[in-house]
Amino acid sequence: WQMTANNASDKTLTISATNAGVGAGLISMSADGDINIDTSAGTLYLNNTNNQAINTGTGNFVIDATGTVSAISAATINLGTADVASTVGIATEGTTADAITIGNSNAATTLALTGGDDWSITSAGVLTLDGTVLDIDSLDFTGAGAVTTGAASSLTLNPGTTGDVIFTLDSDGSIIDINDTANIAGTAIDITNTALTSGTAMSIAQSTGAFTGKLLNIS
Repeated sequence: WQMTANNASDKTLTISATNAGVGAGLISMSADGDINIDTSAGTLYLNNTNNQAINTGTGNFVIDATGTVSAISAATINLGTADVASTVGIATEGTTADAITIGNSNAATTLALTGGDDWSITSAGVLTLDGTVLDIDSLDFTGAGAVTTGAASSLTLNPGTTGDVIFTLDSDGSIIDINDTANIAGTAIDITNTALTSGTAMSIAQSTGAFTGKLLNIS
């Protein structure tokens, strides 16, 4: 099909199929090579009027150069939300380094990640781990921070091989403050060292300078 027009306004070439019977009107295009649909100016629209599904089958959606998958107005974009045990990969090929950016710094932007019932990060920034190994090089609290466990659960710090558990604290008030509000008849501090054959299990040393606070406060 070809349309050649000479008009000041836009002209439209329409390809349509209708069926007055029970069945639907279908259009089928097939080639043993490429099918090229191109526009030299404007936007290529796919199913922009009736907003029905677009099925690529098992083929790939490829962007050759710089491209953006976006919405021209407020919309909901779903990836792999059908109940079909989908596998969704983002930049999973590792030969060349990728730059992946999710979200932005707008104060009203929220991001939530959920990994079944094993771990999750809520849109409020609450991280929940259930039996998951967390490997962190550095963890910083810019404001007031806390590490808590669920009810009747212990918090274990277990450095590997010759590693140490080191607390570096500031200089004001109590250096180590243990506030046990629930332990009535048990032990506040229990140090069990089955490997130490020499040295010191616990050492508290005060500096030579003036110090008016508390090295260890157990309440």
